[in-house]
Amino acid sequence: MIVGGATRSFRGETWCGDAWACRRIDTVEQVALVDGLGHGREAAAAAEAALASFATTDRAGPDRILCRMDEAIRTTRGAAVVVASIEPATRRLVVAGIGNVRAALFGRRRVHIESVPGIVGTGIRTPRPLELHWTDRDLLVLWSDGVAAGLDVDRSLLRLKHQPDAVARRLLDEFATGTDDAAVVCTLLGGTSS
Repeated sequence: MIVGGATRSFRGETWCGDAWACRRIDTVEQVALVDGLGHGREAAAAAEAALASFATTDRAGPDRILCRMDEAIRTTRGAAVVVASIEPATRRLVVAGIGNVRAALFGRRRVHIESVPGIVGTGIRTPRPLELHWTDRDLLVLWSDGVAAGLDVDRSLLRLKHQPDAVARRLLDEFATGTDDAAVVCTLLGGTSS
């Protein structure tokens, strides 16, 4: 698995409320994208608290991670969050999201994954994750609401998918709306780390 991402602050802001992280626990790879509500310092604090919870949560699926984040960031303004767990041995992908964040799988097939309404940090119901199976060289993309809902990866970008950082930057340049902080995270599934 190779992961890369790009973020951009709302114009005029020093702080960015959109952030992401990845981690490995045993053989499971996990990726989280967090969009702190609004923008500026308080949005960044919410995102930072959510990612701190993500980093310290023991092995759990995306639904449990989101519930633990919900408890951990109650003193912040809250966030929209999407979490993906990737199991290379079984080619299993499990994704769950709360709020206006999105995910999609691009490759031989295209699957858009919807998040459920809500705000992490305000008391959420346990989300129902979506489980998919992936093939080598599929590209998982997570993005915040500062990026157009219609984000798409065309064939020219799929040729660059072995460089997830470059793909994330190109998608951010092409699809950022300019109305909020923005983030895109790309994960090449079945790729080898360099």
